[in-house]
Formats: sequence, structure tokens, C-alpha cells
Amino acid sequence: MAYSGVRNALADEFGRRLEALARTAASQVSAADIRDAQLLGEDGSGYLALQVLLEELRSSTGLVSAAALDSGGLVLYDTRGAEHQRERSPLDSLTPGALSQALAGHPVVTPVYRLQGNELRAGLATILDDRRVAGVLTVESRVDYLPVLAGFRRTMLLAALLSALGIAVLAVVNIRVAGSAARLERRLSRAENLAAMGRLTATLAHEIKNPLAIIRGSA
Repeated sequence: MAYSGVRNALADEFGRRLEALARTAASQVSAADIRDAQLLGEDGSGYLALQVLLEELRSSTGLVSAAALDSGGLVLYDTRGAEHQRERSPLDSLTPGALSQALAGHPVVTPVYRLQGNELRAGLATILDDRRVAGVLTVESRVDYLPVLAGFRRTMLLAALLSALGIAVLAVVNIRVAGSAARLERRLSRAENLAAMGRLTATLAHEIKNPLAIIRGSA
């Protein structure tokens, strides 16, 4: 339960930070730059503006990648390289439904997915053009809380093992104490029985001795 609570808290906090970053970056992208990059590609000033913004965003925040998509989900610029341009965003297949939700105007943070051996999450925020969706800005980040979570899990497992060992030792001690108490009780009971028999013997001897003394005196 403790591990589950910590995992959920870390995931929620990471998701909030990633969504805030995507929203902030999307607010700095103009719909005019999106249209210009759509029409002119690398020759347009909008493409250059997207390149400067996204590369600076990636380098300053340590993101794995940042990309700008048009209203159809096609890549206009991706910090991974120009080979992804004019293609459907890979997030469409990696995290089904997330891109459609963002294109519908709803910011979203994806669950964890694997890409090239890395565990990632992505934040998607809408780029608006007078309340219309002009495009989507995506940011991808390594899930940096997983090592912390793994360390916490190891700590919890160690604590559980130590607790189990302590309980086992305590159980053994209790069993031995209970056995010793039972043996002591048996010895005390035997001693009490012997003492009772001694008192009874003394009483009988006294009761027999008195008549014998009278008989002896009479004889």
C-alpha cells in the first residue's frame, strides 16, 4: 500500500509538470508560424521560429524531444531530426488516443511507454488559432521518478523481510518461553503434590502414633 501510494503520487506530480511545460511551450507558438511551416516547409520563417523554440526548449529542460504538429497530426518540426517531417506523429501509435484527444482541444499526458529502450511519457498541448485548433505541441521526457521508485521499493522489501524475520524470531522465542513456562508449571505442580503427600504422611503417622503410645503404656 505504501509503495502504491508513493508511485501514484510521483506519477501525478510528474504528469502535472509535463502538462504545464507543454502548455507553456504551446502558448509561445503562433498559429501564423504553424501555417507558414505547413505551406513553405523549411523555407518559411515559421519553420525557423519553430526550430529555434523547440531546440531551445529541449536543451534547457533536458527533454528527449519536442515537436510541433499541424491540425492533422503531421510533424512540422521534430527535434529528433528532419526525417520525421510530414509524417504522422509516432505518438499516434505509441499512445493510442492521446493525439486525437489533443487535436480535439484537450491537453493530455500519456501513460508510460517504451521507445528505443527508454521509458517515456509525453505531454501534448493544443496550439490555438482564435479558439480553433491550429496544431499540437508535444514534449517527451524520460520518466525520472522510476529510479527513485525502484529504490523505495527495495527499501520496502528489505523492511518487509526484516519485519518477517523479526516476527519469526519473536515467534520462536515465544514458543520457547511457553515451553519453559509449561515445564516450570509441571515441576511446581509435582513439588506441590509431594509436599501435600508429606503433610498427609505426617498427619497419618501422628494419628497412628498416639493410639500406639496409649496401647504401649497400658501394656
